[in-house]
Amino acid sequence: MKYYGRTQEQKRLQAMFDSDQQNVTLVYGRRRVGKSELIKEALKRSDGKSIYYECKQTSEQNNASSIAGLISENCEYPKLALDRMEEVLRFLFKQAEQEPWIFVLDEYAYAQETVKGLDSILQSLIDQHKDTSKLKLVICGSFVNTMRSCWNTRILYMEELIVPLIYNPWTIMILPCFTKTSQMRTK
Repeated sequence: MKYYGRTQEQKRLQAMFDSDQQNVTLVYGRRRVGKSELIKEALKRSDGKSIYYECKQTSEQNNASSIAGLISENCEYPKLALDRMEEVLRFLFKQAEQEPWIFVLDEYAYAQETVKGLDSILQSLIDQHKDTSKLKLVICGSFVNTMRSCWNTRILYMEELIVPLIYNPWTIMILPCFTKTSQMRTK
């Protein structure tokens, strides 16, 4: 299937993915406007290692173990015994010191529910590895208030690292199916 639309957002994500430095991008907006598909499409066009993970409303251990499984699969490692989100994130930041990595945490609010202090953990790791890691971290979610709070309060002091891609469904085209034959509608 050919992907259509969101050209500016694609370019912004691609520039971040192609960068030689650590980056954090916050992508948020209402449900069903194409955030996840945009990210997945940008990942297809990027070189290097990438992990896309949609957080589940389960436990920290379940989410961390699932991400560890994806890392093992992506790198052809034996199954990694990582069952805490901080361990997984620390592992990814260290791996990205050797080569660039892209890590997408979609439905971030679900991870926040199960991992106490996740914003603080992320901030600490970002600060610790800012000069050595080439991790491109994409935090994505649909709970607009939760995602805005990441930008406005908790992660504000990283603003030079953050490129917010904020979807305003009232001013951009909404493509429900991203195929050439889809009906396009705007609001």
